[in-house]
Amino acid sequence: MESTPVKTIYKALLISNDDYDPELSDIDDLKFHPLPGCQKDIREVRKMLDNSNFDTTENHPTASKNDDKEELYEKLGDFRSEVMEANRPTNNRVVAFVYYTGHGALKSADPNQNTLIVHKEPHEYTNITAWIYKLAIQRNTQVFAILDCCRTYLPT
Repeated sequence: MESTPVKTIYKALLISNDDYDPELSDIDDLKFHPLPGCQKDIREVRKMLDNSNFDTTENHPTASKNDDKEELYEKLGDFRSEVMEANRPTNNRVVAFVYYTGHGALKSADPNQNTLIVHKEPHEYTNITAWIYKLAIQRNTQVFAILDCCRTYLPT
């Protein structure tokens, strides 16, 4: 009996937050200023993906640019669903690549509490580490995450 060959599917999620308003983003004397290099970084990462095994026609990178928290959660959920769906056939293996550029922070001294600072709601944090863990525990899934951000300690 012939076994079905393993098919590797490459998925990518690119997230950029750069349009911070310093007047709105004052959190206990921490100012989150605009980050002019984020869009260039996203373009470079997308170019790298286009030149790799990531099939950007069929499995195009999902882009999130300056979304509010609800929009970001929706894109994170959609991406997780895409990975789960691609992984459904038992002979599939998924390589998931996640890239974030923007401000980041730690909510506590716990290194497992990496958060993204959403530009429209700087007082709202998204725990990206927990989301990455949930993505990584999917069957036959490898996750590579790059969080291109600072890890400012937030007041507790």
